[in-house]
Parts: sequence; structure tokens; C-alpha cells
Amino acid sequence: MKRFTLATLALLAGAWCWFALRGDRPWTPPALKAEDFVGGIPVPHDRLRLIVSALDVHKSVLGESGKTVLGVDLGVTKVALSMPARIHYAVDLSGPQPVEFKLHPARRELVAVFPDPAVEAVELMTAGKRVAIDTGWGRLRSYSGRAIEDDLERGLYDAVKADGSAPAVLEQVKERARPLLARLLNDYLRRANALGPDGVIYTRIRFKGDVEYEPLAMLP
Repeated sequence: MKRFTLATLALLAGAWCWFALRGDRPWTPPALKAEDFVGGIPVPHDRLRLIVSALDVHKSVLGESGKTVLGVDLGVTKVALSMPARIHYAVDLSGPQPVEFKLHPARRELVAVFPDPAVEAVELMTAGKRVAIDTGWGRLRSYSGRAIEDDLERGLYDAVKADGSAPAVLEQVKERARPLLARLLNDYLRRANALGPDGVIYTRIRFKGDVEYEPLAMLP
């Protein structure tokens, strides 16, 4: 029992010395470069806009047109057009400093700050188009509403893009994009041997439009 006690005391003393020495040793942040991170993303880099999310929507628009001939009101033709669409969102990583690396030394946390995601493209699913036409009482059903339908369809791309650029929608896109960007960041840290007890322990994804609650040191 006495031998066990002495051995335990020796082990505890050694552990205390090890932790004490680690506590006295200042932490040196790993050498990390945003351009190395961007260079490791497996997509073409001539115009690097990284797709981070896609959103499926269904857009409906309305139009109407009245017609009068020789002073006779022929009624108003109304058209309702709907079409499914997919909005693609991207972050622009093609600038001189597309990503900022910031550090919280006390937590050994690396914060990567990305440009806010924006609409990259709108994909209209024309096969799912639905049109309803209510012709005026004196209008020909076979012709009335065609011009309105064409005008509505031509404006559909911009209408979907405007809806997809609303601030509330972009906040949802940010939350969808964070896990993807976190995986890419952690893959880069593993390649750089910068993850672990002597490197970065925690990572966090922020966007430039996010509210910053605490000052963080910028990595060179």
C-alpha cells in the first residue's frame, strides 16, 4: 500500500510539473495563410465563386390587360403564371483578400471571415410552368393573354432573384453555408498540421455582414 501511494504521488508530481511547464510556455499560433486555404479548394480559380447553398422556390406572378375597341370595353384579361425555380448562392473568393483569419488566443480558436453569400444564378424549371388565363368577356380565348404571359415569363428571373436576395432569406443561406465552409476550413488545417493540442482547437465561420461582438486579433 505504501509503495502504491509513493508511486501515485510521483505520478501526480510529474503531471503537475508538465502542466506547469506548459502553462509557462506561450502559445505560438500556427502559420496560416488565407491564400493557401483558397488555393486548396478543388474548383477553378480563374473566377472563384464558391457555391455554398441552393434554395428551391415556387414563384407566382400576376398580370392583367384591358382592351377597348371603338369605345366598347371588351373587359380585362388576367393571367396567373407560376414556375418552380432553384436559386444558387455563392461566396466570392476571387479578391486580393477573400478570407480573413482572426484568432482568439485564449481559446485557441480560429475565426474565418468570409464575404456574404449572394445570388449566383437562378435556374427556372420551365417544365413545371403553370398558366391560368381569365379572358375579358369580349376577348378571343385563343389569343388573349399570350402577350401578358410572355411579359410575365421574361420578368420571372429578376423576380426570383429579388426574392432570393431578401435579407431574411440571405440569413437562412448563411446558416446553411457555415457547415460546408467549416469542413473546408478544417480540411485545410489538417493539411497544414495545425489542428490539435498544440495548434487550433476550435474553428468558427463568420461572414462580413455578421455582427461582431468581440475584438479578435488578425492573423497575417
